[in-house]
Amino acid sequence: MRLKSVVAVTCMLLVTYAPVYSKCPGHWSAFEKNCYIFINVHITWREALKMCRIYKGHLLEINSSSENSFTSTLLKGKNAPLWLGITDMGQQGTWVSATSGARVNYTNWGQGLPHSKPGMNCATVDGGVWKDTLCSMRLTFVCKHKMAEK
Repeated sequence: MRLKSVVAVTCMLLVTYAPVYSKCPGHWSAFEKNCYIFINVHITWREALKMCRIYKGHLLEINSSSENSFTSTLLKGKNAPLWLGITDMGQQGTWVSATSGARVNYTNWGQGLPHSKPGMNCATVDGGVWKDTLCSMRLTFVCKHKMAEK
């Protein structure tokens, strides 16, 4: 009888303290506790960074092969390439998050990329393949934010 009480209390605690995530708002798509929205506006990389902040998120940063596959599926049939939220502006060849400044752990650069050319400090993704490019190009983009806990 006592063991049943301990199990019941333990289960209650696990349910009570385990984070519960709500759904993504409106036209956002959900994947692994994040929400994503495709913005079909052609703007520069810096403008896309600002726009995503307005949406209470950040420019798309892809952190795993599964997330790279998800975004490829999300963008199927959309205008591509689109901006990634990473840069090597600080040090040529060292790619970091535009949001946190942390070094990028996962990449999926195309063959022979990224270039080591000055000015090619921003990144795009097209069909899951990454490329470095000029930040002044005008491209579409995806904003991403964490799902809110209930």
